[in-house]
Amino acid sequence: MLKNNQYEFWTISKKVLWDDDPIVPIKDIKISWKKDAIKNYKESKSFGRLDICSGISNQTRLGWAMKSWCDFMITLDHNKGTIQVGMPAKNPDEVMPEMEAPLGFFEKEVFTDIVETVQGTFPILMKVHTPWRFSCPDGWGLMIAPLQYHSHKEFFAATGILEPENISEINVILHIRTDKKEFKISKGQPLCHLIPVPLENFSYICREATETEKEYNKAVGYLFETYKRVPKPALKKLHSKFFSENKE
Repeated sequence: MLKNNQYEFWTISKKVLWDDDPIVPIKDIKISWKKDAIKNYKESKSFGRLDICSGISNQTRLGWAMKSWCDFMITLDHNKGTIQVGMPAKNPDEVMPEMEAPLGFFEKEVFTDIVETVQGTFPILMKVHTPWRFSCPDGWGLMIAPLQYHSHKEFFAATGILEPENISEINVILHIRTDKKEFKISKGQPLCHLIPVPLENFSYICREATETEKEYNKAVGYLFETYKRVPKPALKKLHSKFFSENKE
């Protein structure tokens, strides 16, 4: 357990309103399809409920979501491959005076001509400069990731891992993927997922399962055959039984 497991997010701008909650726990962001998943589970009496799948559940509970600090109106010319972005103020300094440039772009020659991207991605990537920086425990960093299970249809964030000793700025690079000619990113709309990650490069091996691991795997399979939905406490208890240092 870390002695200090606190991440701190700090702003360079005096104009950022603290009551806007610009960075919030990811679990506080509503998942639009969760009600449908519960309804389908109850009506079909199926053996799986999508929203509580281990991988999805953990990803929608760990870390934070960063929201847009202002409105952006994006206009795309799909024929010419050009992009225009409007902001709520004629002078960007009126929106965020402490920032040198509120936006940046990765032209296609720099990124999409070179890097393999999702089919249909607009050739120019949009970089949202934010007034937010971060500090964290030694040996840890911050992963920027897309909001994979949330309702983002027109764009998704590029992934990256930041280490505060190198760069503490949290700027979000957006892949735009839409047939629309125009769409809006509203102030307060979540842009990306921020996930705490260790920076140590762990060693690893690939091997055959031990006898203990084989028995554990059989026991897990038995649980899933027995229960319609296996309770998490039962899985934790089983894992502890096989792998706890204090097991009998």
